[in-house]
Amino acid sequence: MGNTWPAGQASRWKRWKLHLYPKATSSRHRGFILDFYGFKPFRPHGRPVLTEEIARPVRSQIRPKVIFWRCVDVLIRKKIEVPGYFPLADQILSAIKTHTQPLAATIGGTLDTATRAVLDDRLTQEPLAGPTVPGKTSAYKLTLMKKLSQSTKPAKVKQRVADLDLVRGLYHQLSPALQAVALKPGGIQYYAHSVIQSEIFQLMRRDDPDRYLHLLALIAHPYYRLQDNLVDVLLASLRSFQNGAIREHKEQCYAHREQRNESLKALLGGLERGLVW
Repeated sequence: MGNTWPAGQASRWKRWKLHLYPKATSSRHRGFILDFYGFKPFRPHGRPVLTEEIARPVRSQIRPKVIFWRCVDVLIRKKIEVPGYFPLADQILSAIKTHTQPLAATIGGTLDTATRAVLDDRLTQEPLAGPTVPGKTSAYKLTLMKKLSQSTKPAKVKQRVADLDLVRGLYHQLSPALQAVALKPGGIQYYAHSVIQSEIFQLMRRDDPDRYLHLLALIAHPYYRLQDNLVDVLLASLRSFQNGAIREHKEQCYAHREQRNESLKALLGGLERGLVW
């Protein structure tokens, strides 16, 4: 018999091995499955393949969620094992951090004291009417910039025009820093949405250059959005006025037609009575 195990003992040892060494056994089985389907393991083949695939959309400031699913598609297309969530998320976040660091460094070397004060002012609470000190219920100035109404009422439109005047002044005051960073529209939208979806305390916890980068994007983003919004309101108002004018014209045409028919009926009635007499 030598070192051979009896059949019952061998099967029992296999069960014990599965219980005692599940990771080793699952890793061995995963290798068999990958070989069977012609896939390569994620390590070491996956990360080099995804490096450039992640770098391109990160430079274009595409959302991390979209980049994640692109990575999954690339791995499947190249027949490489798709890992769990955390390896892909760590690689994407590392690429985003690597891309953001030069921008933050540019911000840190470009902003002067006055510009920093303008940006920090967005993180203060809006003063209440009168001499009252802002309290816990006072809105932050940054929060007021997140809201954008779609109403076409004159009062709401007037308020948005006033907001545009305010944002225009901030935009022109911060334009040197924006030109130095040279963010594309997609980048401005990406960083602005990051601020819109976060709380004030989360933004204040960021390092100074990173926080100023997000604040710059949040000021540039509503400057463009408000212009687009007011143009849309103008087009909607003109379209509504045009539809109203067409509707009123049709109603007047119908009224004139009825009046003309009544006049013709009266004329024909008078002619008939004249012929009978």
